Amino acid sequence: MGRGWTTAVIVWSAAAGGGTAWLWRAAAQAGEQSVARGWPAGSALNLDPSRITLVVFAHPACQHAQSTMKELAEVLAGRQDRAVVHVIFAPGEKLEQSDAWQLAQKLEGADVRVDPDGSEIHRFGARTSGQILAFDPRGTLLFRGGITAGRDRLVARLAGVASDLAQAPVFGCALTTDR
Repeated sequence: MGRGWTTAVIVWSAAAGGGTAWLWRAAAQAGEQSVARGWPAGSALNLDPSRITLVVFAHPACQHAQSTMKELAEVLAGRQDRAVVHVIFAPGEKLEQSDAWQLAQKLEGADVRVDPDGSEIHRFGARTSGQILAFDPRGTLLFRGGITAGRDRLVARLAGVASDLAQAPVFGCALTTDR
């Protein structure tokens, strides 16, 4: 029984270690970026005529969305006058009970809504939960990416410091729509 037990433990440990490594690698891979190049025609969202407009996409079941909302609150603290924020959620079960939804509701002045048919998600070309897009008052894309890797670039955009398109990888779950 000693050798059989030892072999079973070794095999189980190798399988568990391999599975864990696979999960870590999958979690560390960046998601697909939005394909937006500028403010899309036909959007139901309002582009602010004097400030930066941030559009944040989230899926209620994605754990990364909760982190995005927490970090966004930190970035916006003391800078609410520099940006208008739209948080667009993909539909999902128990949406309003999700931590991400609750945190988004606490973002001062944010327009938080569900995109029931995925039309805004599709219009902006969003692919990954946690995707943030920043537009100037003319609709020019200023920033595209996630807040974890792009925090400094986003803060620079809000301060009016950066001049070229700032990009950062976005880490999150896939936004799924029926389109």
